[in-house]
Amino acid sequence: MIRKILLGAIMALVMLAFAGVASAVGTLNVVEASVSVNGNHSSGIAANFNVANSGATDMVVSFTNTAFTNGLYITWPSSTVVTAGTTKAMILTVNVPQYVAQGVYTSTVTVTDTADSSNTDSFNLLVTVLPDVSFTLSDSDVTISTQIDTTGATGKITIVNTGNVPLSPTAINYQTSVDDGEGHKITITHAPTSFSINGGLTQDITFTVNVADNVEYGTYVVPVNVTLNGIVKSFNLRIEVEPEICDDGIMGKLKLTTDEPDSGDKFRPGEIIHIGAEVRNDNDEDMDSVIVEAFIYNIDQDEQVGDSVESDSLSIDEGKRETFDMTLQVPFDYDLDSSDTFYMYVKAYEEGDESDYCSYVKIPIKLERNKHQVIVEDVKVSSAVTVGSLLSASVDVLNIGTSDEDDSYVTMEILGIENSLVESNTFDLEKAGDSDDYTASISYKIPSNVKAGEYEIVFTAYCDDGDKNSEAFTKKVRILAEGQTEDDVVVDDDADNTVILGDATIEVLQDEYSAVAGKRVSIPVKITSNMLGFNEFTVEAANTDEFTLQAPKMKTVVLSKGQVSTIYFDMAIKDDVEGTFSINFVAKKDGKIVFTDAAALNIEANEAKASWLDKLKNGTSGSSSTIWILGDIALIAIALYFIKLLFIGKH
Repeated sequence: MIRKILLGAIMALVMLAFAGVASAVGTLNVVEASVSVNGNHSSGIAANFNVANSGATDMVVSFTNTAFTNGLYITWPSSTVVTAGTTKAMILTVNVPQYVAQGVYTSTVTVTDTADSSNTDSFNLLVTVLPDVSFTLSDSDVTISTQIDTTGATGKITIVNTGNVPLSPTAINYQTSVDDGEGHKITITHAPTSFSINGGLTQDITFTVNVADNVEYGTYVVPVNVTLNGIVKSFNLRIEVEPEICDDGIMGKLKLTTDEPDSGDKFRPGEIIHIGAEVRNDNDEDMDSVIVEAFIYNIDQDEQVGDSVESDSLSIDEGKRETFDMTLQVPFDYDLDSSDTFYMYVKAYEEGDESDYCSYVKIPIKLERNKHQVIVEDVKVSSAVTVGSLLSASVDVLNIGTSDEDDSYVTMEILGIENSLVESNTFDLEKAGDSDDYTASISYKIPSNVKAGEYEIVFTAYCDDGDKNSEAFTKKVRILAEGQTEDDVVVDDDADNTVILGDATIEVLQDEYSAVAGKRVSIPVKITSNMLGFNEFTVEAANTDEFTLQAPKMKTVVLSKGQVSTIYFDMAIKDDVEGTFSINFVAKKDGKIVFTDAAALNIEANEAKASWLDKLKNGTSGSSSTIWILGDIALIAIALYFIKLLFIGKH
């Protein structure tokens, strides 16, 4: 009996021992000992593996791994339950950051039963990141603006290594010497010539051009091929050779931008160009005296068009900016060929130190002629004249249009003197560039009752059957009383004798208006501002005293550039006037004339206001008139008879 008990105990111990061994072996098993995958940088690479559960109950597993180098990391499977007695296929994802170098990256992956941390298994994960040899260029065109006889102008291209393999230049090929066709050379070099760019990094390549004297102006396009690790990319190097704008080319760090005019804007002779510029001081010091200058240049003719304009100097602190506003008039008398290439150059520089601080921009513009356009180019007229004397003027007229002009003429008007508008004889002008000028003579006798003082004379040229007129050309004259001399008239000797025009334009909406004596008439006048910012203009109707009860009031408007306002001049017509009268509308800024226009007013007599006595006095001859007169006399006699009866009856 005791022997049976001992034998049972021994068997139980053996069973426990076998159970312990079975427990040590575990029920979780990864089928693969090693998993290998490959893929590109900046991607997720999937890896497949299988987990077996040989136990009698379902198992929830978790995952860990030893760290990869270079930042690779794993996204684990979303489903972690392995059913008892089955094998589950699982997928993990290896995330490879952008620009990670090519090569093999390893990690040990461990799968663990979450209910029993000793129940685990592992496998080796090998990830091969494939090579990616690629790059981009920052631009398809690199522009270098430079001047003739200039060295050291530069432009750069940036190479970006978008792959994961270090890049070095196999070759950078281009034409190193460019001829303008006349034997004048432009030479080109670049730096650096050797380099290495790791994935995700960049390298600037600087191109330097040297331009010989007398190189023809224009744009020279040089193709450049960049070969790195056997891969070729291309861009165009555009070398723009300009006239000498800055003394030594663009120097220093003055950042110049413009908002006016716009590229491709069209302008005509005499037109005012508004220039808006901003200068930022990116230098490491304050600038005491920055000036902005602007001018038009004809590239084809290699000449400046008209005069340049300069701003006042401004100080600009380090890192600050200032704005500059200027106007430039296209010259009337330039020998214009609209097929030529024109640029507006705007230049900013430090006064007295241009060789160290200078920058410029160019704006392509178009210059064109009107079909019909004549101008008053100059006027010769006496500075003083005595009342009762003849004021004579010689008026130089120029045709700047593209058409011949027959029957052109000039008008002269003294503002403030009624009925002083006179016309010259007609004359013919050929189109611009041919026999396009003429000197017209015109005169006016000053009335003896004119008040002595200083007056403005407005000269205007007309063409195209009088439908087109020039801008007004204004002079001043001193009108003297009998026995006076010029010195007796007190005027501002510093006043400019020629009015600057074009800051605004006015337009009377009709050439002719009609009115009735004793009634009112309203005439609309449209004014347009051509100036930057908000500006105040006055508009007045001149020469109205002869036919109005009271001169219409001067109108004042405030306009921004391009803004249009319509002004109405309301006039009360006198009872006893009829005929055609000329009204001159004058726009002024700061007291100076900027534009004029005119209209004719046809006034008819008001028949309804004529009395029977007027009819009696002014009636027409004939029997009907006589009958009406006799009838009126009879009515008067009858009225007197009844009055007499009334008085007799009272007595």
